[in-house]
Amino acid sequence: MAANPFIAKLYQLAATELSSTENSATSEALLKAFLEYAGDTPDNAEAAKLVEYGTVKQEYLISGSKQTLGLKLKDKPVMLSDIMNVVENCPLPAQVKRQFPDLSAREWAAATRLITVILAALERRVTKAVG
Repeated sequence: MAANPFIAKLYQLAATELSSTENSATSEALLKAFLEYAGDTPDNAEAAKLVEYGTVKQEYLISGSKQTLGLKLKDKPVMLSDIMNVVENCPLPAQVKRQFPDLSAREWAAATRLITVILAALERRVTKAVG
């Protein structure tokens, strides 16, 4: 079992199929655990207000529309993994290079790719097609 409630919640999301009625309670519990883990700083509190665990309708070429359940922007159909998917294709930002002068573009690409995949691993595709 995980050493802290936030990690335990992440494990639960990765291993459990949730019904749509459980999303709100799951989101609240996850964000509460996030604040306990990371601290209730202004930046973290703002993140907790703007992010939720919920569903987004996504279009797939072959299988059509499906619901994806995962970490997303609150009240917007934008998954955090989709944001990171764009970020991972961006060049190494100057601010990051200043902070980590020895960081290569390949290392930046590897780090952002892994973050994208970790976020995507917490997502679940709802198997029933959405019309």
